[in-house]
Amino acid sequence: MKYRALKNSSVAIALISAFSGSAMAAELALQMETSLRSDSNPLKFYDNPAPGGPGPGPVQQEQRGGDTVTGANLRAGVLIPLASDQTRLILTGSLGSVHYKDYSQLNHRESAGDATLDVSIANNVLLQAHAGTGKKLFQYINGSLTDRDLVTSRQTDLNAYWKLMNDFQFNAGLYRNQTNYELAVNQLYNNHEKGGQFFLRYTSPTGSSVQAGVRQGEAQFTDRDFRQIADLDQGYKERELAADIEWLYSPKTVFSGHLGKIRREYHFDDSRDTYLTNLVLRGTYHFSPSLRFDLQLFNRPYSLIDPAIQYVTATGQRLDLSWNYSPKWKMNLSYLHQNSEQQLIERIVRTRGYATRNEKLQRFGAGAVWQFDPRWRLMLDGIAERSNRDEDGLRQSQRIISLALEYTFENQTGSADKLRLRRYQQHYSAVEGQ
Repeated sequence: MKYRALKNSSVAIALISAFSGSAMAAELALQMETSLRSDSNPLKFYDNPAPGGPGPGPVQQEQRGGDTVTGANLRAGVLIPLASDQTRLILTGSLGSVHYKDYSQLNHRESAGDATLDVSIANNVLLQAHAGTGKKLFQYINGSLTDRDLVTSRQTDLNAYWKLMNDFQFNAGLYRNQTNYELAVNQLYNNHEKGGQFFLRYTSPTGSSVQAGVRQGEAQFTDRDFRQIADLDQGYKERELAADIEWLYSPKTVFSGHLGKIRREYHFDDSRDTYLTNLVLRGTYHFSPSLRFDLQLFNRPYSLIDPAIQYVTATGQRLDLSWNYSPKWKMNLSYLHQNSEQQLIERIVRTRGYATRNEKLQRFGAGAVWQFDPRWRLMLDGIAERSNRDEDGLRQSQRIISLALEYTFENQTGSADKLRLRRYQQHYSAVEGQ
């Protein structure tokens, strides 16, 4: 046993030394993180029972409480230049373990992995192939489900970027995604997605840009029975006509936006066919080199794992503040206000007498990072949120506070950020990159 452990350690050290010794040939980064989290409502129970009926969820009232969660995570990545700096292979991944003190049924292991191959041709064509997979805990929504469910996702896509002239670029791509749920009650949402897109992009001499194009896709829910197909259909086709703009208004101010008009056509029941609007407006203002404001306004559709809901349209605003107090200290604040209109399925509409349900959400977030050593940092992160539904008066609240310690090894300064290893990290008060 000791010999085997020594042999495995020697192999790991040899691999790290090989990458470290060939810094010009490859970039290597490794991150280890341990965390402690307090969650007031991990299963998202409602604060008040449903009027005229039992409270949501099969567990007793005294069991509906918070929990203490511990986690450990290992993230790694390598960037290997092949024929040139633009032709390269990028491999990244993450392994983690999460333990709940009281809700032990939620204990789980999570993982993710991504492989990206970039191929540059004649300096004006870039081909990019990507494959990724991940497993994570299901995002609970209303306390009606207390068993553990793990969600497995797989993505593959192929993209081509062709620089026609100095100012114009043509982008085209194909994608295929798959999502599977471990728990039988959620398997009606197992699905396959496939589609493609193409865009034409113009970049001005000042760096501002605009692009327009079309995205077309199809979603197929593979494990629905006849009743579920009657309620939710078996899939749909979507076509989005979209435009994106980024305006460098000044060295301190950037505006950007996305406008998409989506036509969704269901497979069997064309009475459900609809037009959806996908609108996102962003503004970034650098008040100083250390202080940044980000404002986002949005109206976007999304799916919710709830058999009473066809789809959801969310409208709202988000404000983020990022402050680099010193080279060692970073802080952030965030506020989200969101109104969600839930389009109910026809059977629920006939029973309750209304076609949509409205939910309002407010979320406050705050975080701080202390880089007390070039390789070590301590992270404090948290949110407090509350929501309420107009039609039935149900209210929900949640508070999360997380403390994490992270160690980073990289054979070149900045490799961890270049490989985007922190996209595998859980973010509460801020989005990745802020």
